[in-house]
Amino acid sequence: MKSVILLLGAVAPILAACYSMSEMQLAPNVYRVETDASGLLFAGKSGQQTLKRAAELTIQNGYTHFKIADASLTTGSQFVGYTPSYVSGQATATRFGNTTQVYGNGWVNNGTAIHKPTSKAAATVIMFKANDPNAAGAFEAAAVLQKSS
Repeated sequence: MKSVILLLGAVAPILAACYSMSEMQLAPNVYRVETDASGLLFAGKSGQQTLKRAAELTIQNGYTHFKIADASLTTGSQFVGYTPSYVSGQATATRFGNTTQVYGNGWVNNGTAIHKPTSKAAATVIMFKANDPNAAGAFEAAAVLQKSS
C-alpha cells in the first residue's frame, strides 16, 4: 500500500498538471493570447486551447471571424522532483566488556529525477465581422467553438 501511495505521489504531477491562459488587448479587434500547459494530460493541448480562446474572444467582442497571426508553439519539460530515496546497508556489532564496536557499509539511492512535459502556445488574434472583406479565409468563431466542445 505504501509503495502505491509513493508511486501515485511521483506520477501525479506528471499526469494531472494544468494549463493557464493570458490575453492582452492590442487594438479594438486584436488580442494576444498565450497558453501555458504542463503534464501528460494537458501539454499537447496548448494550441487547441489557444484557438478555442481566440474563438471565445471573437464572439465576446461582437465579431464572427478571426485570423491567427504571429503564432508560436514551444515544448519542453520541467523538473518536479525525485522518486523516493532510500538507504540500504548492513552493520555488525561486537561487544568487548564495556565497549561495543560497530562495523558497517551501505549505499544510498538518491532517486530518479522526474520531469513533466510542458508546452506554450501564443498567437495574435485579429477579429472581423462576417461582411468584412478581410474576413475571407478566416476561422468562423462559432464553428471553432462547436468543434472544440
